[in-house]
This record gives sequence, C-alpha cells and structure tokens, in this order.
Amino acid sequence: MREIDELTKKRKILRELEEQSDLFRKLKNYLILIVIVTVDFLLSYLEHNKIGWLGYMDDNSLPDIFTVYGLLLIGNAVVTLITWTAYIDIRYIFIPYICTNIRKMRAIRNYCYIPLTEEEVLQKGFKNAREYFSFVCHLLEYKDSTIPYGSLFSGRKDYKKKEYLALKKEDLREMLLVCITLFNNNGSLFDLEEEDCRMCPESFRNFVAARTVKMTEDYPGDAYVKVEKNGKIKLGFYENSKIEIKI
Repeated sequence: MREIDELTKKRKILRELEEQSDLFRKLKNYLILIVIVTVDFLLSYLEHNKIGWLGYMDDNSLPDIFTVYGLLLIGNAVVTLITWTAYIDIRYIFIPYICTNIRKMRAIRNYCYIPLTEEEVLQKGFKNAREYFSFVCHLLEYKDSTIPYGSLFSGRKDYKKKEYLALKKEDLREMLLVCITLFNNNGSLFDLEEEDCRMCPESFRNFVAARTVKMTEDYPGDAYVKVEKNGKIKLGFYENSKIEIKI
C-alpha cells in the first residue's frame, strides 16, 4: 500500500468494484438473496405470531404446525419474487427503454438542423470534411442502455452502447457537395475516417473503410470526385482496381 499512500483517491472504490470486479458483483447479488430469504423467514414468523397462532402449537401436532408455517413462507416467497421481478423489469427494461428513447428524440431533434448550409459550415469554422462529419456524427449520437448485460446472479451492471441515427442519402449528398465546394483536395473527402462516418449509410462507411486500408498516407493522385448532372456524386480511387461509390 506504500505506493499509493501519498496519492489522493480519484474514484469511489465501491463503484469501481461494481464496474470491474465480477466476484464483487456475484457476492453482492448473493448477499441480496440471503437478505431476502432472511426477511421472508422473519416476516413469516411475525405473521404467525400476529395472527394469534401461538396457541395453535398447543392443540395441534408438530407436522401441522410446520404445514401452516410453510404456507406462510411460501406465500411470502411468492410475494417477494413478484416484487423482485417487478423491480428487475422496471430497473433493467422499462427505465432504460424510456431513457434510451429520450436520448434518441434529442438526436432526432438535432437531425432537423442538418445538413448545414455553406454559410453555417463557415460560421462553425470547420477546416475540412473530417471536422464537419465529426460534428454531425456527434449530433446524431445517442446511448442505448436497453441492451441486456450480465444476469441476475452472475452480476449485472449498467451498459450503454453508442448508437447513431441513420443519415439519409440525400442529406449525405448535400454534405458532400458542401465539402466539395468549400474544401480543397476533392473536398478533403478522402481524409475521412470510419469514426467520422458512423451515422452514414453502410455503403459509404464501407467505401471509407476500404479507402483507409488501401490508400497510402500520401494523398492519392488518382482519387476523384465527380458531380453528375442529376446531382449525384461519384467518389473513387484506384488501388490495383477501381473502387467507386455513387451517392
């Protein structure tokens, strides 16, 4: 412990144990189970006495007494199980569902403001396509916490996966046109990385991934961008063979 004696604690140990220790989560859940069983037993005992069945022990045989006491235990166990199930459903299904959809609605609200016009891109001070696409990607991001992770007794912790609203092709086309107009080197579109395009259609993400793998660090002289008369855009490059996408 001498290595950390002079250091200040930055995090709460219980929270870190909950997030990173599988053993701690298991022990916690088993402890909860033991507490539930103990409370069930005590509750049944109090009910047995409150109902006034203490005299029942004098007039009936021991097996009959255990039968009555057992019925109380079973009844309380059923009520406890129903309550626990309701808690699990609310905690891990209902609340995450509501929170996820609230975040998604915020992203949908943000979608109403894109794609940006040329004036808005200049106003934001974006210097290349990566900065513009990263900005839009962040606007359309929301966290999905409805995904099951772990189980009741093996340990369960909160889990949030990043999701993105899907960018429509016509909106992607508008973004590409703005980049071509404002930025050098084919709108700097061949500098895009996969992480900048998580909200884009799959075909465009695959194109960017292929570009990332096959192109050298130097800007390729054979990369091209063509805007057709109907407004559609072709992006492509040569690496042994032509790789092209049409948006």
